Amino acid sequence: MSLSLRTYATIWILGAALSGGLSVFTWMQSNAQWHAHLDRAYNAGIAIHDYMKGHDVLPDTFKTSTLPGNLSRMADANLWRKLPEISSSDYISRFVFDDTTKTDALYETWRLAIVSDALSYGKETVALNEAVPNAQKLGQLVRLMANYCSVNSLYIKYANNLWVRFDGEGVWGCAGQPIDWRLGAIALMIASILSLFAFSAHITGHFSAFTHILSQRHHSRGVSPYKKTGPTEVALLADALNSHIEQERASLEKRAMFLSGVSHDLGTPATRLLLRSEFITDPNLRHKIEADISQMTDMIESVLAYTQTEMNVEEARRLSLSSLVQAIVDDYIDIDKPVQLLSPDSAQQRVHDIFFHKKTTASQETRGDDEKFVPMVIYGQPLSLQRAITNLIDNALKYGRRASVSLRANERFAHIIIDDDGLDLSAERLAELTQPFKRGQNASNTKGKGIGLAITATIAEQHGGDLTFEQTSGGLRAILTIARA
Repeated sequence: MSLSLRTYATIWILGAALSGGLSVFTWMQSNAQWHAHLDRAYNAGIAIHDYMKGHDVLPDTFKTSTLPGNLSRMADANLWRKLPEISSSDYISRFVFDDTTKTDALYETWRLAIVSDALSYGKETVALNEAVPNAQKLGQLVRLMANYCSVNSLYIKYANNLWVRFDGEGVWGCAGQPIDWRLGAIALMIASILSLFAFSAHITGHFSAFTHILSQRHHSRGVSPYKKTGPTEVALLADALNSHIEQERASLEKRAMFLSGVSHDLGTPATRLLLRSEFITDPNLRHKIEADISQMTDMIESVLAYTQTEMNVEEARRLSLSSLVQAIVDDYIDIDKPVQLLSPDSAQQRVHDIFFHKKTTASQETRGDDEKFVPMVIYGQPLSLQRAITNLIDNALKYGRRASVSLRANERFAHIIIDDDGLDLSAERLAELTQPFKRGQNASNTKGKGIGLAITATIAEQHGGDLTFEQTSGGLRAILTIARA
């Protein structure tokens, strides 16, 4: 089920608002919980200060133990590694707090040590020299410890008392930290933005794809209608275009049927005129009348052929272009026409010999090295391509006395190259002759109505390519380019 652009826009706006609000709410909640955790740690540090001075009782989250005299003396001598509860891999960070807010009589000195399994705390992380009470300094230190997830033990010595160990896993340990959803909020916001970009790219991709299909309308093969995919607007546009194309195709079919009927109806009076011209005793007059009748019927048939080509009703399918060209060339060779199919190597080194014959070229050029003639699979309309290649070969035989056919291809396009020995027309003049009913000055003595190149150019466009001409050292070259996919 396709949705309209208005519906998509509404979903985008509501989705963006919801995800944005959820991200902001998650960030604020997590940020508030984290600051509350740090504030509790700060208050716990002040509580430790008051406990050491005998003014308060510690919360249940702390476990304390006083080091015996011998162990306290080791701590005084900075022999922490000899304490039984400290391992050789632990990090020991030592601090000294001097309460500069007190008078000399009340001057206090606190010695502290943090024993951690993973972190070392530098002295620069705590404002030791600031003119703030020791209680605040201790609160800041505990707050700093609560920022990180590690197993810490805090040792404190106040004045001349023994060292006291504080274990507060619920305050500064990993267990006491709240779940930090701030990174999740950022990830949600980024995911929301990326999803909006993805939806936008998805919708615009439908329009871009449809625009590309429209630009390749004259290169499309077969009669398949435009697919109704994407938003409702694209589906409605596809419906309108499909309806227009059906009307256009119906109009062309009516035109072709009308011309076919005219051609058929004119056949009978044309035949009668030809029969009656036999009774004309003047041979010159009889020849002129017969030529006019033949020209009239040829023009009607040419218009009918061009109209049928423009209708493009043939279904496209996968086919071997190399096999198709091989079969066309073989047909000309069978009726002893000077046409040859060059291998990829010999096409670059073609020797001009206007006297070559079927028996030599068929073996030397076409089938002499099958390994060099690689099968070339394309997606196209075989009958239309056969008509286009045949028109080019016929023109080469009419005006260039011979036709050398070769194939070139890359991953996108296939090129059918027909070389001849014609020097009467330039490549620029030949390009002009792709318009219907235009003929060159050298065509006055040959049969035709100037419709072959126009039909070939139309078929090339229907196959995603074009028809171009080049001048070579030996003559003219026609290049029929078609898209492979």
